[in-house]
Formats: sequence, structure tokens, C-alpha cells
Amino acid sequence: MRKSSLAILLFCAFGLSACGGSGSGNTNSDSQTPVTTPDEPGPAPSLSIGDAEVTEPPLGQTATMTFLATMSQASAMQVTVDYATQDVSAIADEDYADTSGTLTFAPGETRKFVLVDVLGDSLVEQSESFRLVLSNPENASVERAEAVGTIADFEDVIDPPAVSLRAGSAEGLLRVPVGTPLGGYLRPPVGGDFIFGEGEDCAAGDCDRFLAELLDFIPQSQDHDGVPLAPLPDELRALDSPFATYSPPSRGYYDSLITKAVALQNGDDYVVFVKTDLIAMLDELVVGVREQVQQATGIDLGDGLIMSGTHTHDGPGAVANNSVRYFWLATDVYQPEIFQRLVDEIARVVIAAVQPENMKPARFGYSTGLEAEGEGLPERLNSFRRSRSPYTEERVAEQNLLRRRIGVLRLDEVTSQGEFVKPLA
Repeated sequence: MRKSSLAILLFCAFGLSACGGSGSGNTNSDSQTPVTTPDEPGPAPSLSIGDAEVTEPPLGQTATMTFLATMSQASAMQVTVDYATQDVSAIADEDYADTSGTLTFAPGETRKFVLVDVLGDSLVEQSESFRLVLSNPENASVERAEAVGTIADFEDVIDPPAVSLRAGSAEGLLRVPVGTPLGGYLRPPVGGDFIFGEGEDCAAGDCDRFLAELLDFIPQSQDHDGVPLAPLPDELRALDSPFATYSPPSRGYYDSLITKAVALQNGDDYVVFVKTDLIAMLDELVVGVREQVQQATGIDLGDGLIMSGTHTHDGPGAVANNSVRYFWLATDVYQPEIFQRLVDEIARVVIAAVQPENMKPARFGYSTGLEAEGEGLPERLNSFRRSRSPYTEERVAEQNLLRRRIGVLRLDEVTSQGEFVKPLA
């Protein structure tokens, strides 16, 4: 067998993306300044507390009112502030549980939640309210110190809404620090980033150096649990990054990594679908996000948190811990800091999706990839995963025939009577 044929076989075996494998379309390499914590403290941040509202539960039951406390900017120092409830028209321990305590913002954190239990009764009365007051801040000022908590009377709801399903959605960035190695099969030498011409030499028939680099990349040993161990970094991959061990670190951003959550609620039951720009989904990540959402909102999603990865090869590759045995070729050494950042970013989006003010009456609908009917609908709800070229009229017509056969499950926001408003997801 010729050397070039052997190189191609090995290249395909360890470089799936280069031989027809999948990618996500998001890129994460060069150009954007990384998110960092300043060495010198800047101006002190300011704290604010937002209003909240909840419907009074029936007699003998409780409901949770969630107040959101925010800082105007992240701080390099720990920030604390005290909080306490005060009566207005609602009475502590009769209409709501008297609540007080201290919020602690760790360096880099900007959001905290205060949960207040609302108590049900059998009285027919008007809506009531109480205040939540911030005081005694440390390392920060207070911009909005008081929030109003409104208890809408349960008995005021005479006619139940025609729609019981409610839905909310939110999305945000996965702010992974520059220097984190990418996940996937494109790291050197397969990616060619540090081969210095071996690809061209191999194409011309001289593959010796390329094969040497490729064989150097293949793990030669295993740990006590049978997980393959990649070789130690050589001079071509030993770059200065605290997050990269044997893969090259990323150097910036072309396009941002995204996570999106779609939350469904029917009474006390929740299901949340989460899409993330990761090479795969790990159970440790799901558990971490679920615990943080419960801590912040009081909502136990249980098995109702369904998370997926887009299988992008341009996202972080240093997040697998116990799951590393399944992704040894696609990831670098586990970095707890990167893992926790991902948990925080994804949980923030899920928390926003399940906020009561974000949940709207909703229904499921069905459409096709070519549907453009109905006000507010996008021109294309689905399409091919990859673009096709050239874009001739005949080719576009052929694609449109296929789009008509692509089924799309759609989630629509509706009025309380079930009338269409706009698509949510």
C-alpha cells in the first residue's frame, strides 16, 4: 500500500470531520477579546432588587415568590447585602412568611434570588402586597433598595384560562474563556494547525513527517480505569494556556457559542429543553444545571430537564470528567473551572426561561420547512444542515421540494383563548 493511501486511512479514522463527519456551523477560534477578570478593581457596582408577583394559593398550600437581585457589573471582590420583608397590606406569617437573610455575590457573580413563601387562605379579598428591602451593602452601593411583592388573590380568578399549557424561552452566550482547547477530532496533528507543511508534502507523496506526528498523537497507555491516556505535549503543542494540556488552546472567537432553553409548564409540572453548542452532552452537566436551577427558583425539574449538544467541534473540549472515557479522542484534560462556567451560563438561561413573567399561554403546532404562511412566521422554519452549491434555479427548486417534506414541530405563543400570537420555538 502506498504511503499516501495509509495516511488518508489514518486521517479519516482519527479526523471524522475532515472525511464527512458533522459540525455545527459555529466557529470559535480567532479575533474576539476574551472575557477576563480585571487585575485592578474598578468602580464599585450597584445593587438593585426587582418587583415580583404570584397568585395566592388555595387554603393549606404555599406558593413561592421569586425576587431577582442584580449587580450593575461583576466585581473582583465578594459583595454582600442584607434583605428583609416588611408588611404593606399583606401581613407577615398570615399572608406570607417573614423572610430575612444575607445575599453573597462571589467574584464574577451578578444575579441572586430571594425566595419568599406565600400562604394560602379561604378569604375573598383584594390583592395584597409587601416590601423586600435591601440594606447594609458591602463592597457595593444600592441603586434600588425596595421591591414590591404582589399577592394576587386566588378567588379573583373566576374563569380559568382556556389554555393550561404555558411556555417560555430564553437564550444566551456560553462565555468560554479563550485558551480553552476545542472539542473534536480537528486538534493537531489531524487539524493541520501545527504540522508546518506536512499536508502539502503528503499530497506530493512524502508522508513520513505527517505519519510521525499522527502516531505521536495516538494514546499509548491507559490509566487504572482503562481510560486511554494521550501522550504528553511535545514542542509543537506546548502552548501557554492554563486550560490546554495536550490540545492547542483556542485563540479567540469568530462566532459566539449559544445555549437556548424552551420551558413548558402545566400546573406544577415542568419540562425544559436545552440546546447547547457543545460536542456532546454529559450527565454531570445536566445534574449541575438542575441543582443550580432548583437552588435559585425552588423548581425541581427532576427528569424534566432535557439537554442536548449540537455536536459542534468548535466548542470547549475540557469539560468531561467521569465521562471522559467516552470522549478521550475528542476532549482535553478535564478543567473544573470550565465545567463550572458552563453550568453557570446554562443555568442562567434556564432560570430566565422558567420565570413567571416569561411564561406565556402556548400550544403545539406543526409545519413544514418551507412554510411561510401566517403573520409573524419566519420565511424558513427549517432547512438543510449544510448549504449546497452552486445555487442554480434548478438546484433551489429541488431543495424546496425537499423542504416541503421536512416536518417541524412548532411551539406557538397564544392568547388565553388559544388565538395565535407568534412562534416561540
